[in-house]
Amino acid sequence: MGTDLDAVDASGAAERVWINYWRIFAGRLADLRLTAEGELPSPPPEIRPRSVHAGTYLPLLLELDRTWQVRPIGYDWRLDIDRNAEQVADQIESWRRGSLFTSWPTPWADSWRGD
Repeated sequence: MGTDLDAVDASGAAERVWINYWRIFAGRLADLRLTAEGELPSPPPEIRPRSVHAGTYLPLLLELDRTWQVRPIGYDWRLDIDRNAEQVADQIESWRRGSLFTSWPTPWADSWRGD
């Protein structure tokens, strides 16, 4: 539950719902509901994960980044873990194909790319 979630309406306008206490207290927690089957409801709002919650994870990320290349991945923690695992794997694969290593060169980048 450490990923910020935005509600996006049909026009594409996004508002942070998780974690935004004012919106939660105003009744916007209902935006995060799922169907009885654990699926996303229709119609909008669409919920999009943004980033890990900095207020919770920033100290840990900074400490880990002193020794390792740290790339936090936000995900929709309400959804099935297998579905999230696929999305996280896709993100890691996109980094493996080059975007991570062109942005942050590392001595071990070539071995990850298979060069």
